[in-house]
Amino acid sequence: MRAVTTGLAILLLAASSPVHAAERLYCAAADEVLRLSIESDISASDKGKLVNFRGVVGIKDEKVPPAFRHLRFDTPVLAQQSMNDQELRLQLSSHLQDKQLVGSFELTIFVTSTRKNERFQGNYDIRISTSPDNKTPRDIVLSHGASVVCDLH
Repeated sequence: MRAVTTGLAILLLAASSPVHAAERLYCAAADEVLRLSIESDISASDKGKLVNFRGVVGIKDEKVPPAFRHLRFDTPVLAQQSMNDQELRLQLSSHLQDKQLVGSFELTIFVTSTRKNERFQGNYDIRISTSPDNKTPRDIVLSHGASVVCDLH
């Protein structure tokens, strides 16, 4: 009986922490180079794993080819994630292709908890590189970083 009571107490404490109690994650950034929006469900049963992850990036920089200025992404581009009560780290990576170019997209987000337990603030870094084909080395057409905010609801 004591083991059952202890187990229930641990489950209640874990469920009351900000990250485990959260159901949704929202991240947003807007500056002179891009607009970023990310949302995801958070698995309460799988230690904060992000599920149904999706987002969009609208890039304003003219150096980025038009085909790569509006990017939509979902769970398969989420290369790494780490989340606890104090910080959130996301790394997204994807290959891009249109009729004339191939490229790659990398986005890293690192945010830490603020005084409000549901809010995280930090930075993002984005890099887009392109080349005419898969054999030619890619040129970095965008490398930019700025502030991002993430909220847990």
